Amino acid sequence: MMMPMRLAPSADDYRNEGVRRWATLSDVVLSMLLVLILFVLAQFLNYEQIFVQEEIDRRKERVEMQIHAEAVGRDGITIEVVSVDDLSQRIRVTGELVFEECRDNLRPTGRELLMALGTTLGRNQSFFESIQVEGHTDRQNPTGIVCRQAGIEDNWQLSAQRATEVVRLFSSSEFFDAAQLSSVGRGEHHPLSNPADTTVTALSSDRRIEIVLRYSQQGIFDGNSDD
Repeated sequence: MMMPMRLAPSADDYRNEGVRRWATLSDVVLSMLLVLILFVLAQFLNYEQIFVQEEIDRRKERVEMQIHAEAVGRDGITIEVVSVDDLSQRIRVTGELVFEECRDNLRPTGRELLMALGTTLGRNQSFFESIQVEGHTDRQNPTGIVCRQAGIEDNWQLSAQRATEVVRLFSSSEFFDAAQLSSVGRGEHHPLSNPADTTVTALSSDRRIEIVLRYSQQGIFDGNSDD
């Protein structure tokens, strides 16, 4: 029985095999190149995020130092700067010398301090995406004669009016863009003290103004960093 003859590969066969191998090699190189590009891009984005966050942290530290400098020597008022998250800070202002009792009228000491804070924030306004002023009260209902004479019905009203008064004060500064500003009343619903603690000290800590600073990321990586 005769065995079938095996034909030698032709030139076309070799050429086609070479094309297939080259296509496979090209695919591998292309895949490796794509992986390399994605890796470099990921590193760049990570570097950008780190750079932006470091600059925001530097700005937060600068603002905090300036705020504490304004608080030096001002008896009867306490200022605390608290970091909320990577992009936000809270400035807490407490003390019986900020507002008149059960009113949104600022006492002279409170007006002087808040005007100084507003000037400091206004000079750094390019740092911020927004500035929101929150009014907070204690848990006592405003039912006394002073509150009735002032037309205050509840803590919602009192906290909102006090926050709005601070925004009005800030917006009167030449340094401020009023579009960045907003106010909100929180009433007695966000106390700092233990709800079971009804001492004068605890209630006093709940009566406060909080200035929420939201920092902007815009322009930082482009080199538009303000010193």
